[in-house]
Amino acid sequence: MASEDDPEERIRYLERATQRARELGVDQTSGEWPSADALPPPVEGYPSSYPTGGHYSPPSSRTVLPVTIVVAVVSVVILGVLGAGTLVWWAFRGASLDGVAGGGGHVDFPEGPSFRTLPPLPSFGPIPEPPSFPTRTPLPSINPTPEPPAVIEGLPGFQIRVSGVGNVRRIVCDDTIVSVSGVGNTVTIAGHCRRVVVPGADNEVTVDSTDVIDASGFDNRVLYHTGDPHINQSGTNVVERTP
Repeated sequence: MASEDDPEERIRYLERATQRARELGVDQTSGEWPSADALPPPVEGYPSSYPTGGHYSPPSSRTVLPVTIVVAVVSVVILGVLGAGTLVWWAFRGASLDGVAGGGGHVDFPEGPSFRTLPPLPSFGPIPEPPSFPTRTPLPSINPTPEPPAVIEGLPGFQIRVSGVGNVRRIVCDDTIVSVSGVGNTVTIAGHCRRVVVPGADNEVTVDSTDVIDASGFDNRVLYHTGDPHINQSGTNVVERTP
């Protein structure tokens, strides 16, 4: 194996070169490479690994420059957005305060929507008054004259009935039967009766003559003028003869 292909030989060569550089007093932090004259000669068969001269140049700043540009661009964009938002806010604020007068003046509010005026309602004429009707003249009050009691003529063998309340009757008997019912009736009988029957109440009966008197109600009064009638009396009824 050739000496230039032996890794160990190459390592020993590098160590010797480093040791020699230390002996020559080269500052590792100065950033300067030793001159070509101060470096040991390269091993035969290997190219020189030392710089040919000049000062050490620091690494290029090409990788730092793009980051700075990106930060600057982002800052400009943010400032632009904030500035645009501020302008929009001031524009809306100025529009809302456009109607405010300075110096304590009045405030002009925006006009509201205008509504269409409704047409006036049609006018009607005056309501006609209802026709006046003539006033009715009250009729004069006339006290009716009481009619005289009707005279009832009886036939032989027939029966006459008197009923109701507070009636006044006049009867002419001709062998007739008379029945007085109801309440508070006044009956006057002329002639001769076959029979007088009083079943009501508070009745007053006056007869000229009769064959039989039946007083079956209450509080009735039966008077007869002549004869000797057969009397059937009960309760509080009164049957008597008058002169």
